[in-house]
Amino acid sequence: YEFQKYGYELADELGDLKNKSLYIKLAKETSRGLLETAKNFVKDAYQVKSRPRLFMWKLAQLKKEAKAKKK
Repeated sequence: YEFQKYGYELADELGDLKNKSLYIKLAKETSRGLLETAKNFVKDAYQVKSRPRLFMWKLAQLKKEAKAKKK
């Protein structure tokens, strides 16, 4: 499926292929816009210790913002 391909590519870009199933699940259940925004944030970051951690942090932040906007 397309979401599996996207999840795998996301894991590859973040250098976290050992957790590819997590990214595939995210690609299936999470808005693509949120995933793209978080991915671009990580790509633009400078001297990152852990790209996957930064991605998850930013994604959680974006989800909170989206939830707050709905209220």
